[in-house]
Amino acid sequence: MAALRDWVDAYDWSKNQVTSFVVPFGYDELGPELKRALDAAGLRYALTMLAGADRIAPHVLHDQTHFYVPEEQAERAQEVIREALYGEAVPQGGTLHVMSPYYGDSVFYGAREADEMSIVSPIQLFIDLANYPLRGAEAARMLALGPLAHQLSLNRRQVKELTRIVE
Repeated sequence: MAALRDWVDAYDWSKNQVTSFVVPFGYDELGPELKRALDAAGLRYALTMLAGADRIAPHVLHDQTHFYVPEEQAERAQEVIREALYGEAVPQGGTLHVMSPYYGDSVFYGAREADEMSIVSPIQLFIDLANYPLRGAEAARMLALGPLAHQLSLNRRQVKELTRIVE
């Protein structure tokens, strides 16, 4: 647990290269459209933040979709968003966010399918959400109580300790 606490303390999701877009799709429509566009372009991706949490521990209402792509595919992913999803890049705000991980492709380790979309592992999702300002700690707590506790085979005391990381 101490290693996970240290990781959360040291990790800063905002160091990732993020390009944000406004797209003409509602949140529920965007997932299938995004998957279709990224798959057609042969891009590797994994949902994270609240959109990732929605697939395994839904709790927070929002309209945000964040996903990682490898750094070498970021430019192509942005092009796909502009062309296939009619995305318009914005300096702030937006609802669709292309992220290139600042510490390499390790964000893809343990990624899995949920609701027919690739999402980061529960551990990566937890550290991404822990310091995310838009109800991230709340979503991380729900993740800790369910999927993450299950993945790590935690007992009740350990789950309580895990939830304290994000309090």
